[in-house]
Amino acid sequence: MVKTRSKEPLLTVVVPLYNEELTLPGVLPPLISYCRSHHWKLLLVNDGSTDGTRQILSAYENKSGVQIVHHKVNRGYGGALKQVSLKPIPLISSPLMATASTIRRILKGSSPSPWRRMPTWW
Repeated sequence: MVKTRSKEPLLTVVVPLYNEELTLPGVLPPLISYCRSHHWKLLLVNDGSTDGTRQILSAYENKSGVQIVHHKVNRGYGGALKQVSLKPIPLISSPLMATASTIRRILKGSSPSPWRRMPTWW
């Protein structure tokens, strides 16, 4: 019997963003590539940024596996996370932590020290 992969992503990685204009160019390409290679969806929530974050994200709006949501005003971290109604998942609190190696460590259970302070739901 041959197993076929579902069209649904296996995991959704949610990254709240606020004024990350300087960080995004170095973080997004490898993060998108890693998520795509694992059949994961990437949800980027621009939470009312006032810098060039929106313009940088516009280059990624038509990439497969990437969904971008823009809030007109900053709703805070919790407001950005309310954008999704999924099962509890690992959360990335800033794009600085959103590297492929960080995601691998989180999923393997050997997360870097900032994650040890965060609750886990899985």
